[in-house]
Amino acid sequence: MEIFLFELKYRLRRPATYIYISLMLIIPLLLSVFEKSITAQYTNSPDAIIGILGGMSVISLFFYAAIMGVAVYRDEEHKTAQTYFTFPISEKNYILGRFWGSFTIVTIMNIAAVIGTMIGFGMGAFLERPDYGTYTSFNFASYALPFLYLLTFNAFFIGSLFFCLMTF
Repeated sequence: MEIFLFELKYRLRRPATYIYISLMLIIPLLLSVFEKSITAQYTNSPDAIIGILGGMSVISLFFYAAIMGVAVYRDEEHKTAQTYFTFPISEKNYILGRFWGSFTIVTIMNIAAVIGTMIGFGMGAFLERPDYGTYTSFNFASYALPFLYLLTFNAFFIGSLFFCLMTF
């Protein structure tokens, strides 16, 4: 738990974390404000939401590498990794604390992408541009399912890959 909290505190002190979170908020916000329906479907249909969040899951691969890939490598680079094992902590707890701390930050980034998409489609509906298509009512499941199945799974598997590559 101490390593997990240390990783969270470390990441929350870094300006790069806030840059990543703001990019994950602003990019889908702009994409969804200017989303245009070219078919008979609603502009904020689940298909359009999946399109925006799916694109963000590809863009966020670089952020996952920058956050999850360097959690353990940072200690090896500064020659502090062996110092941690002088305390009563097992290697398993050390690795899991680093992993879950980084994964929590990545999950916060993904939540920012979903919030940006919600705000963007809300702004688009508020602007009432008939040439952009019609909007339907807000459906939370249309945002929660892509968050779970696209962003979270992608973050877990790709983040695990980068984390394991740096750990080994």
